[in-house]
Amino acid sequence: MILEQKPDFFVRNDFYADARSTCLHAVQKLFPHATVSEINHQGCCSYSVKVSVAAGATAEEQVVQFRPICYPIDVSLHLHANIAYREMAPAARELGTIELQGKRLLIYSIQFIQGVPYSSVRPSQGSLSDEQLRWQNRLVSDFARFAARGWAEADRCGRTRHCDGKVGKCIEQKLEQLSEQLPTGCLRSYARRTAEQLDRLQILPTMFCHGDVLPSNILVNPIDGSIHGLVDWAEAENLPFGTCLYGLEHLLGYLTESSGFHYYEQSERLREVFWRELYEGVADLRNNEELQLAVRVARDTGVLLWYGFAWDEGAINRVVNLETDPQELEFLQAFSMRSGSSKVRS
Repeated sequence: MILEQKPDFFVRNDFYADARSTCLHAVQKLFPHATVSEINHQGCCSYSVKVSVAAGATAEEQVVQFRPICYPIDVSLHLHANIAYREMAPAARELGTIELQGKRLLIYSIQFIQGVPYSSVRPSQGSLSDEQLRWQNRLVSDFARFAARGWAEADRCGRTRHCDGKVGKCIEQKLEQLSEQLPTGCLRSYARRTAEQLDRLQILPTMFCHGDVLPSNILVNPIDGSIHGLVDWAEAENLPFGTCLYGLEHLLGYLTESSGFHYYEQSERLREVFWRELYEGVADLRNNEELQLAVRVARDTGVLLWYGFAWDEGAINRVVNLETDPQELEFLQAFSMRSGSSKVRS
């Protein structure tokens, strides 16, 4: 298996060699008295720097991000996320635009969240040591608390939100497409079984969901495994609770270039930690098997929607295939084999 390596932002957008320095100069003009430093872990659709402005004995830190006009940030989405998830979701504001070699880039300021991407510190061996297991326990517990905040926010809003976003408004049609076009019979059957249970999602609250729960978007404390927050809310939208629980699977295993995705030997123990913590935070789920089953269907729906379709420069209409989408299929095949059981042993 060959893992796809995403090219540098400036290479992806055909910018010349001085494009990076032009962006840095633009930031310095916006914040003339600030210290500007490039962020180590960059996204595919943006270029980001950290800006530190002295404020007495401390420094106020924020991220300034440049994005092509085809990948704008809806700052209202960031506001909704910040209301729902508080310090774990950064607020954002518009700073204007810049012309760069004949192309216009949008500029945003985003609250800075401490931590490093989970992808940079994820354990990559089958059996976790005692110390790594404690670290991973904290990680999945924090992820459960993060998910519980979404349920609480849905209750606060009276559960009146509708799934009217790019993904939410056509879930049934997309699952039908996957049940016909996925490249293996097992995956087509998985999509068909999930589609047949979609009615169960009607009893779940609709919550504001992060649109890309990947290890690179989860910022953690490398010392104890606690989650500081999630970044890149550009694809967020209202979806049934549990749709984004495909993100849990990334915390239970690791991907290798030579042999694909592997779950940790202790993955089921970690999965139980997650559900126990989620039930602690969402009382409605504790003894309601119908709700638990609905959440599992939502989780399977999320797995299919996020890994059954290729991301073609923002378009998500093409079903993945064996030739061009090996990484997506690796996740889809691995995650479909674990149905995301919500059972917790007493």
